[in-house]
Amino acid sequence: MEGCKPTVTLMNQKEKFCKEDKVEKMDEWLYKSVISYLMYLITTRLDIMYDLSLLSMYMHYAKEIHFQIEKKILGYIKGTIDYGTRFSQVEKLNLHGYSNSDWPVLMI
Repeated sequence: MEGCKPTVTLMNQKEKFCKEDKVEKMDEWLYKSVISYLMYLITTRLDIMYDLSLLSMYMHYAKEIHFQIEKKILGYIKGTIDYGTRFSQVEKLNLHGYSNSDWPVLMI
């Protein structure tokens, strides 16, 4: 990740992938390992969830285009390293929930 170019945008949401692309297949082990590392980040970086779920559909059909998107996500993480969810310990937690639904609630 040290050599990747930092960016502040993720992939194009209208990007289309296909299993039958006429692009050379890439190393499946490398592709899966990057996906698994990025899956770990989802707990604090929810902004990459859509792109990662899209890429994980091609685990067994990984092509060079998919790996380029993985590298773009890594560059995005590098460029937005200060983003994320912070978890901290609290002594007393007050949890409040609200709903504006008119539907009846089913209690089991």
